[in-house]
Amino acid sequence: MLFNKNTSKKLAQGFLILIGSLLILAVVIALVGEAKAGPIPRWDHNSDIGIWNESTHPPRAEVRLNLINAQSTGVESRLQGVCYDLLEKKDKPYYLYLGFGFQSGHLDIEPALGWSFRDNEWVAAFRTYPEWEKWRGYSNCEYQLETKSWYYLAQIETHFNHWVECGAEMEGWGDIDDQLTSNGAGINVVFNTHPRWGNPDSKLRIEAGLQLREMDSKYKPQLIVRFIFSPEMEEHTPDPRRWR
Repeated sequence: MLFNKNTSKKLAQGFLILIGSLLILAVVIALVGEAKAGPIPRWDHNSDIGIWNESTHPPRAEVRLNLINAQSTGVESRLQGVCYDLLEKKDKPYYLYLGFGFQSGHLDIEPALGWSFRDNEWVAAFRTYPEWEKWRGYSNCEYQLETKSWYYLAQIETHFNHWVECGAEMEGWGDIDDQLTSNGAGINVVFNTHPRWGNPDSKLRIEAGLQLREMDSKYKPQLIVRFIFSPEMEEHTPDPRRWR
């Protein structure tokens, strides 16, 4: 069983909070976009990608670079560069974010402000980093102010061994004005380059996810791979939960 007598009360509460948040998010998405599903410009795939066929949605590859500095006890700044889809042949979606993370018990929260270079507009983001014993979670909600488009990613993973984590994720995006949405959910596997659970000096994290995604009113599997680089910036010991 997931929650047994050896599982702490905080773990159970945190897990239930995360599941409840995902359910609330799913309801909000259903209310916002009842129209025909489809891609938005952030992931504007075309069918001429060579490794795509009729039985799957086009795969995606994402790269993040995190530059993290401790500002004070319990407060960290994060300068983050993201390319959300390296497989785009042109007009790749590059984003730059500046966020400040605040630690509160088993939960870190991080409001951030970003810039979309392709769309030339501001992006508001809010991230959370919960952790309970061998479980860790991550959520990111974003909203682009001018195009009125949104994006979310929610993940939860558990320690499998020193190098590997596994779990589940939900990811989606939409455009309010054009009434376009795409939502997916599935499993993921995470590979850490340093053989120590929760080591803050691990500089490369590789996430591989397989989602069942609705896009263009079709439900198909989609593969997503994320490469997350977090080089050590200075001689300090950052919170080991700041791993995304």
